[in-house]
Amino acid sequence: ALAAMTKEEKENYANLVKIRDDATKLFGYEWHIDHTIPLSLGGTNTIDNLEVVPALWNISKKNRNSDSYWG
Repeated sequence: ALAAMTKEEKENYANLVKIRDDATKLFGYEWHIDHTIPLSLGGTNTIDNLEVVPALWNISKKNRNSDSYWG
């Protein structure tokens, strides 16, 4: 999906990769970058549709829309 991103979206994504990796190290379990609204359901790669969440939560929601993990 990175190829379809704008320059700004790629920069935002790179920041989220760092946050994801830092969270994984800090908490000792895997974290993911998640689309709140999946791309397949009309979501975008804009920063307001992306968040860093625990991997198990992301996997459990599968390809469904979700409220933000953080509230």
